[in-house]
Amino acid sequence: MLDAGAFWPAPPDPDFRIEGSSFAAAPVAARLMLISGNWQAGLEAFAPGVEAQGPHAQSEAAVRAVRLGHDRVLLVEFDDPEPVDASGWNSGGFAATDVSEAFVLIGLAGPGALEVLSRQSGVDLAGPAPASGGGAMLVFGDIKLAAWRHGSDGLVLAVERSRLAGVVAILTALGEIL
Repeated sequence: MLDAGAFWPAPPDPDFRIEGSSFAAAPVAARLMLISGNWQAGLEAFAPGVEAQGPHAQSEAAVRAVRLGHDRVLLVEFDDPEPVDASGWNSGGFAATDVSEAFVLIGLAGPGALEVLSRQSGVDLAGPAPASGGGAMLVFGDIKLAAWRHGSDGLVLAVERSRLAGVVAILTALGEIL
């Protein structure tokens, strides 16, 4: 039988760290919940008082709701990485799914962190936000992921676990030139 695993890169070390001259990248622990549909009601149920933000908003909050699109929000809780039984449809008109195991968060920090995103996606998170606020989903290299600002010179990438090796390869290559 053909071993299809030979066609895929080996998964990166779960504790990887990439050091470039202008940025550093490493995994970030967090609980992730995808809220679809009436996401305002979902935020009120799971994170009262937290407002959804676009990718340009600078925040270091322990709980953050990132707009992925017009009807989806990713609720990120950095201080509580334990999963919550919240899966399924809610009578408030939203679906909530814990996606903590499906995605890996990568934190990028340093003066070149925003340039990493700009080089691979064409998105300038240092510039002004679009009038619509925009969603955090973008194409990084050839990989679809979510990205948002974190602090003054950092950002966070939310990568599907199955795409992690590709993103780590891109970041490693950029670490050699940035």
